[in-house]
Amino acid sequence: MTLQMYTEYVNNHEKATEVLQKSMASSDRFKRFLDSMQTDPRSGGLTLEALLIMPIQRIPRYRLLLEQMLKSTPESHPDFQSVQAAVALVSNVADKIEANLKARDNAEIMLRIQKLFGDNVSIMSPGRFFVMEEVLLKQCRKADKPYHVMLFNDALIYAAKQLTGYKLKHLLDIDFNFFFYDLTDTSSAQNRIQITSSRKSFVLLCPSVESKQTWLQALTKCKKKFISGEEDTAAGKARLLGEEAFSAPVWTQDSEKVNCELCSMPFSIVRRRHHCRAW
Repeated sequence: MTLQMYTEYVNNHEKATEVLQKSMASSDRFKRFLDSMQTDPRSGGLTLEALLIMPIQRIPRYRLLLEQMLKSTPESHPDFQSVQAAVALVSNVADKIEANLKARDNAEIMLRIQKLFGDNVSIMSPGRFFVMEEVLLKQCRKADKPYHVMLFNDALIYAAKQLTGYKLKHLLDIDFNFFFYDLTDTSSAQNRIQITSSRKSFVLLCPSVESKQTWLQALTKCKKKFISGEEDTAAGKARLLGEEAFSAPVWTQDSEKVNCELCSMPFSIVRRRHHCRAW
């Protein structure tokens, strides 16, 4: 029970640090007092902020110490099971602390993103957490356009930057209709990833090979996690057994086509690339 109290301490540490910094900024007397306490031999020359972080660092140190003890203790030793139980206990607390820290950090990131879109768009969703974001080019009808692309564990968002935030273009759920493909480079476009879904399909251009690989790895991880969570359901089994998924078509840029895909007639000044008159 005593070790579990570390979780509450960790959760409140950031708030306590903020209060400390604000108090030091607003009160010279308080700051002078802290400076004088730092010179006290009992403080070891550490600031109050440094002392506040020490309990958070203690649990990982306990785990490392106990793990080393376990490695050095023969299984025949009478203390082996006790040390083993201590490792399990401290590891459980450390994992909970780490999970709470990640959940708190994710909540802060999600709130930051939500503020960028305003109150008219809801980005927050139970169980949703942030994965990565980057400005990528999206192949559009006439020319490539930059969009702010955000990946979450259950959705992909792309948005247009405005003066005071972002305008949401599309939010695509990562489900059985969501796919992505590593496209080969062309003379006019490199580092391409094709995204297909039931709502919208398009091609993204990453700024580098490294960026492309990072996105592919992150997308793969999110899709695998979705499948692993759904494969035990009836709908999930039907999908995994080969039920065909619906995907919206990918828009082809004007410059990439010289003939109509319906009638094969070549485009010209008088024959436009859209609205074929032969159909």
